[in-house]
Amino acid sequence: MDKFTYILGGDIIEINSFVGERLSLALRSFVQFQYTDTSEKQNTLKPAMRLKISEGSKNNNNGNIIHSFDIEGGRCIFMTDGTLYHFLVTEANESKMSLHMSRVSNEAELLVDSLSNFNVSNLKFVLWTAVAFYGIPNLSAAVHSSVIVDDGGAVMFLGESGTGKSTHTGLWTKNIAGSTLLNDDSPLLKLENDIPIVYGSPWSGKGCCYLNEKYPLKAIVRLEQYHTNVIRKLSKLEAFAALYPSFPPAFLKDTYFEEGICRIISGVISAVPVYNLKCLPCVEAAELAQKTINSYT
Repeated sequence: MDKFTYILGGDIIEINSFVGERLSLALRSFVQFQYTDTSEKQNTLKPAMRLKISEGSKNNNNGNIIHSFDIEGGRCIFMTDGTLYHFLVTEANESKMSLHMSRVSNEAELLVDSLSNFNVSNLKFVLWTAVAFYGIPNLSAAVHSSVIVDDGGAVMFLGESGTGKSTHTGLWTKNIAGSTLLNDDSPLLKLENDIPIVYGSPWSGKGCCYLNEKYPLKAIVRLEQYHTNVIRKLSKLEAFAALYPSFPPAFLKDTYFEEGICRIISGVISAVPVYNLKCLPCVEAAELAQKTINSYT
């Protein structure tokens, strides 16, 4: 069995599988996140998650459904029976993946119908779910956002799909000297000693920006399309409401994980400003956001 070790959001993730070569090809966006420490320290570190990938299936008809939703070409169900959780993905051709996790153990199992013929996109989504499962209790979560690094700090741009997050961060990288893209879809936000840190991740949407880097969070901006450019700093209550929808939806529907997410949000809004930017897709909007953020920090 082949072992792959990654560091995601500062946590060690171990994946074991009999399909090493195919898994390497499937997880090309993970290459930058490989954990390569060869010292004796590596053998003493306990992974946040140890995932085994095998062929097979399990009967999970007795659990309570937390959330179900459609994805392109398939259907997902997130369910629980006590401290055990199951994430099931069924494709249109009836192929299945099932992820099995426990709140009291770092051992997880992913079962697929065929190790020689699995959906790569679904595999990466299942791994994203597993990382969220073990990360949220440790105050680390993926946030649906596009992230710019400016002057040594990260600025997260939130908004519903189609709002223009990628367009706005593209305006920064093209027009604001020194700004760079960290991640374009799903960075990892973590509280470390009450300090919010943003990590790059292997999930980056259309931006395909897979950087194994981390930066202190300096601000969060929720975008709205508008006929002019207006920015406003939000109150704590408004800020909480602005962040909440950008965390993993399935986990927000489970009390245990929702509490962890709320702790993350509370820590973040206590540490950094959160803004609402109503704007046009123009360079002036990016310049207004940068000027406002830098005048605060």
